[in-house]
Amino acid sequence: MYSAVFDSNVVVPLHAGTEHSVAATKSYTTSLLAVAMIAGGGSSLSAVPDFVRDVLAVEPQIAAEAARLGPVDKAVVLGRGYNHATAFEWALKLQEMAYVFAHGFSTADFAHGPFAVLEPGFPVLSAVPDGPTAADSLAILRRARDEGGADVSLITNITDTGIEGVPTPTVPEAVSPITFIAAAQLFTLHMALARGVDPETPRGLRKVTKTS
Repeated sequence: MYSAVFDSNVVVPLHAGTEHSVAATKSYTTSLLAVAMIAGGGSSLSAVPDFVRDVLAVEPQIAAEAARLGPVDKAVVLGRGYNHATAFEWALKLQEMAYVFAHGFSTADFAHGPFAVLEPGFPVLSAVPDGPTAADSLAILRRARDEGGADVSLITNITDTGIEGVPTPTVPEAVSPITFIAAAQLFTLHMALARGVDPETPRGLRKVTKTS
């Protein structure tokens, strides 16, 4: 058996507090904040608690959209740029908490081949912040809806996209992964509840997973 010990020169404490959820949420979200701080996120970082409170304020809309999609058992989750990672984390939480077979893709990569999996009613979830890639991302999502027949749902801070979804607060794109994943976590919670799944006791998932 191979084993190794690695020493770290720098440790960044997240100060997330106790993680009460089995499917970790606070640790991921605070990791995003730590990365933003290291990258020099600027003055907008001090407003992150207010931004997240604004997300919590639209939980009823998030819950309604999640309930609408509750019966699905598969989905693709798309994101790009700062929110490429959001797509993968959202897909992971859908698998862990709601038992939805979800897969994350770059929005651009999805258009280059996986687009072929679409069929009428196929769920496509996406995180689309206002920014340089928004117009192209929305064009791909409209194509998925109009040509592929997909049931597209967005988390977005752009108004009047013409696509189903839930609003999030207007924030600088560099901190949008924090607000978007908070919305995605709430979405997944309510999707699990709509499916009759207890998100606090996901099957086969433990607080600590040991591997060797």
